[in-house]
Amino acid sequence: MPNKGDHHYWLYEHKYETADLFLNYVSGLVRESNVRINVLLVTTLSDLKNELQDWVPEKFSIESKNDEPVFTIQITKKVNEKKTTVKAVAVKHPVYPTVYMVISDCKSSDFKNIVTKLMNKHYPVVSRVFLTNNEMRIIFKKLQEKTSLDIIVGFSVGKKRLPEGHKKESQVTYTNQPFSEVFDQIGSQDQWVDSIRFRADKVELKNGNEIRTTEFIGTISRACYFFSRKDFTPLIKTIIPLAVNLAAVRNEYLKISVETASKAKPEPVVIKFEDDIFNDISKNQQYVDALVELESCSISEYHTNPYIHVSMIDYLDGSSYDIWVLASDRLVIIPQFSASMASFSRLVNHIFERIHEGQVEKYEQIQVNAES
Repeated sequence: MPNKGDHHYWLYEHKYETADLFLNYVSGLVRESNVRINVLLVTTLSDLKNELQDWVPEKFSIESKNDEPVFTIQITKKVNEKKTTVKAVAVKHPVYPTVYMVISDCKSSDFKNIVTKLMNKHYPVVSRVFLTNNEMRIIFKKLQEKTSLDIIVGFSVGKKRLPEGHKKESQVTYTNQPFSEVFDQIGSQDQWVDSIRFRADKVELKNGNEIRTTEFIGTISRACYFFSRKDFTPLIKTIIPLAVNLAAVRNEYLKISVETASKAKPEPVVIKFEDDIFNDISKNQQYVDALVELESCSISEYHTNPYIHVSMIDYLDGSSYDIWVLASDRLVIIPQFSASMASFSRLVNHIFERIHEGQVEKYEQIQVNAES
């Protein structure tokens, strides 16, 4: 166990009664040192600590310390006889009790390969939170407004929708441009954003010269992985609360639909697009092929011309859906027999990534603009 003069003691060993006490400590730690903090947002169907203790995946071992709402997990992963151990702290969100922030100062590679993979193994009880391009842009705009700093994108990682040959190749773009210009470029190239590395600059004029001082740097990713260095407060006061709120609003109609999946007439969900993306029926097969790419799922095609009708089964938890395209600017998803929030959210994210981003809406709010 580290001594009390080591920040690892206060980060991982000390017992905190509330999330705010722990997050305040982390904010001070980042501000006073060069520690890099990784954060992952996950949502759960039960208490995260109980879930992690009740079942441990192969190649992993888990030890826990302290209790909710702030507890530490020590994770050991064994690969080819080599063991790697990291620690992380799980913090229950004070407003949304099904959401946890998983926080660690370990190397980013270890966080990805050990912490994140452990959480993924517990799907669908534990599932990821995702953001859209537009939601990420909203977060950057609010961050700039709240901090009065200039948000500059160092580089972004994006992928093109429906690329030729259907290869989902990542494209790293180094920009050093204001976030608004970067998002405009991404939209014009029909890409979806995987992650963005940014810095927040204080801009001053001295003797007619522009002087920039970087106040903090960080990453925002579509899958709600974040990191921060130099200042943790904007992350916990602006970025994460806004990310959670945006995802919660988007998932409102998904939740209603999931709860009706077993009924005779389940509640459909509509994805409404700004553009008439389904006008060209010659591309219908491409859209169906894009749906097929969702991992661990099976797609059955009923119609692709002149309209789209497919069914999908998610083998990870047995969720099933009918998917219809009967109008040029909307896609309708109807759960069949059973559906989970984790699966439904995964499907919607895949559609946003591979086909086009839209607005999740209630079925009755959409007017049919094409013959069905």
